[in-house]
Amino acid sequence: MGPTLDGDCSITFRVSCDRACTNLKRHEFTSVDAEAAIGEGVHYLFGWPASMRSYDLEVVAWIRDAEVLLAIALLPNWNQRKQEVFPFSCIQDSSSTVPDLFNPSFEIRANAEQGETKARPRPSRIDSQLYAKRLYRKVLVETSLKPSTAFSLLQLAEVQPGHLILDPMCGCGTIPLEAAENFSGQVMCLAGDTAQKAVAAAKRNSQDLKESCDVLHWDATHLPLRTGCVDRVICDMPFGVRCGSTRVRQWLCPKVLKEMIRVLAPETGWYHVGY
Repeated sequence: MGPTLDGDCSITFRVSCDRACTNLKRHEFTSVDAEAAIGEGVHYLFGWPASMRSYDLEVVAWIRDAEVLLAIALLPNWNQRKQEVFPFSCIQDSSSTVPDLFNPSFEIRANAEQGETKARPRPSRIDSQLYAKRLYRKVLVETSLKPSTAFSLLQLAEVQPGHLILDPMCGCGTIPLEAAENFSGQVMCLAGDTAQKAVAAAKRNSQDLKESCDVLHWDATHLPLRTGCVDRVICDMPFGVRCGSTRVRQWLCPKVLKEMIRVLAPETGWYHVGY
C-alpha cells in the first residue's frame, strides 16, 4: 500500500504559484511570498517536508486578484521518474565540454574573457518559440507544438524502455524528437505527416539528433504499419482550430483514431491525443 496523505512525513512537496492581476492594480506580495506562506500552511497541516527538486507532490496555486485556487499537479516529478525508469539516460559525461548556450550568462562570461561586458540581446518571441531551449528545433510549421506540451504528453503516456512511439501527424516532429532526446536512445520513435512541408521540417529537425527518429511521408488514415506493433501513439491532432476546419475534422479524426487503435499493441498499447 502506498503512503497516505495524512501525517506521512515521507511525502515531500513543493509549491508553485501562477499569479496575475486583472482588476487589481497590484498585489502587496510576490509569488515567492505566496509560495512560502502556502508551503508553511501545508507543512503545518500535514507535517510534510518541503523540497524544491526531489518532491513527491507539487501544490499549484493560481492567484487572480483576491481569489486563490489550490490544486495538486497530476504529472509526476519527471527527474525522479527518469532516474527510476530510464537510469542510463541520467548518466552525465563529465568530460563533455559543450557550452550551455541557453544559459543567459554564458555569452556574458565568454565576452568577459575577451575584455567585453556586453550582454547578448533578449531573444525575440519568434526566436524563443523556435528554439524553446531545444537544440533540435530548427524549423517550425504553422501549428508547431510547444516542447513543454509534448513533454507533458510523454509523461502522461508512462513511456517505458524499449517502447515504439508513434506520432502519425507529427508536424515539425516535436513529440517524437522530444521523446528521442529525453529517453536517450532507449525508445524507438516513428513519425509521419501527409504534408510535404511538415515532413521536410521534421527531417531537418532530426538530422543532428544522436537518437534515432524515423520520419516518413504517409496518410494517417492508412498507416503502412503492421497491426498491433506500436506501444504508444502520442499525437496533436488537427481539431479545426489552428489547423484544418471543423468540416474536415468530422471525417478525418475518426479515421485516424481507428488506425491508431489498429496499430496499437493489444492490451498494453496506449494512445494520447493532445487538444
